[in-house]
Amino acid sequence: MPLRSPGISIIVFKIIYFLVPNIMNPDINEW
Repeated sequence: MPLRSPGISIIVFKIIYFLVPNIMNPDINEW
């Protein structure tokens, strides 16, 4: 499933960008 659409890649990047701090610091929920 190649990510050829730039919109999908941006969405995936945002999801990872917001999920990684949650995984690293699960106690921080003030986003």
